[in-house]
Amino acid sequence: MKRRLLTGLLLAAVLFPLIFVPAMAFQGVITVLLVVAVFELAHLYRRTSPLPLEGVVYMLVSALALFAAVLFSVQTEHASLWIFVTVSAVSLVGLSLMLFSERLRFETFTRLFFGAFYLSFTFAALSLVHTLGALLFIYLLILTIITDIFAYFIGISLGRHKLAPQISPKKTVEGFLGGMAIAVAIATVFATVLDISPFPNLLVLILVGVFISVAAQLGDLAASRMKRAHGAKDFSNLFPGHGGVLDRFDSTLFAALVFTLVLFAAGVF
Repeated sequence: MKRRLLTGLLLAAVLFPLIFVPAMAFQGVITVLLVVAVFELAHLYRRTSPLPLEGVVYMLVSALALFAAVLFSVQTEHASLWIFVTVSAVSLVGLSLMLFSERLRFETFTRLFFGAFYLSFTFAALSLVHTLGALLFIYLLILTIITDIFAYFIGISLGRHKLAPQISPKKTVEGFLGGMAIAVAIATVFATVLDISPFPNLLVLILVGVFISVAAQLGDLAASRMKRAHGAKDFSNLFPGHGGVLDRFDSTLFAALVFTLVLFAAGVF
């Protein structure tokens, strides 16, 4: 427990200042985390089936290409074209690799294909939110971190109804709702006091907070489901007591993706 707490404090001390660095530097940090996440996911896949080197390289290159395409598309008038070309290239290369590599089975290819898309789009979402300012990025972190903290404590103290016992036995409905309510309340006050909300009124801001909090918890459950399916407790042991990059950012990644989609729908990007 002490090691977990110490690691958490060190992570916070290192990562929090990075929120305030320029966009290009932040994207560089996110790119490094993306690369680490790809290898963590590949390591997880290897627990249940063989994964040849060419498969790992394919997922890494595809994830980086899609990540770059998403970020670049926001800055150009032909966004859909860039996305279409990159997705087509990733698909064609993957299918060709599957056809001509005797070691890459179809089931493995589908996992790699999913991994490249999921990681690239979620990490790109983190970068896109950051481009709107450090305070809005902190708003996202408040929703994800506070949700996680209070969902845990409310769950162990008041939880009576299991949320998803076969995926994460300790999570409860009471924790899910309580964590969401407290996180949305704190994040809404934060955004309102600092006047950083990009939304037209308070009701929309609250609803967006609810969506993000729910997304954060679903992202956590999805990551738990993946680990359980492959018989793993963590994606890696990069951070003692905390697992790896995907263990620490599972809820934030999914929440960032949902937040980015909401911002696109609202015309912010």
